[in-house]
Amino acid sequence: DEPAVDESNNDNDDSGDDEEDEWREMERKDWLKLPFELQCADAVLQVVGSILTNDAAELQEACHGCMERILHFSLDDDPLSILRVVKDAINLMTNRAKGLVQSLNRILDDEEDMALMNLTRLLSHPERFIQPVPQSVLDEESDEPEIILEANLQNALNLLSSLSILSGQINNAKELIDQKQDAIRNRLLFA
Repeated sequence: DEPAVDESNNDNDDSGDDEEDEWREMERKDWLKLPFELQCADAVLQVVGSILTNDAAELQEACHGCMERILHFSLDDDPLSILRVVKDAINLMTNRAKGLVQSLNRILDDEEDMALMNLTRLLSHPERFIQPVPQSVLDEESDEPEIILEANLQNALNLLSSLSILSGQINNAKELIDQKQDAIRNRLLFA
């Protein structure tokens, strides 16, 4: 009987049904039953990440609008000063995102801190946390917090990447404006 069950499981693997089921489980988070404190930590990190992402999206929209106006229309204001203000805003947002990344990395580097995030396990199994805590216990107890932190770290790194691209676009716009101003100066000197 057991080989027949194993063969049916192999058939599912070949058809891709198990793989689709795994993705559905991941989307519903059925694969991970988190204790309350870890759900709270995940919720807080999700909120912080979404605030940063929303602020970055607004900044990106404003930057693209400014660059479009500067590059395609004539403005009375100095375009380089406008770009400088935009670049400062990007740097500020980048520093906020870097702060989140550094905080998450600091926690991820300390397995004991991650293990102690499991308050439910700390209360239900205090004998596992008697100092010095064995490395095998730290590895086991830090798994769930590590998954949460790494997922949020990846989102923060994606945000940093998009801000870096936006900063590059601002630099390109500045170079284009410099070239246009040089061409105008050359025409004036020629005249």
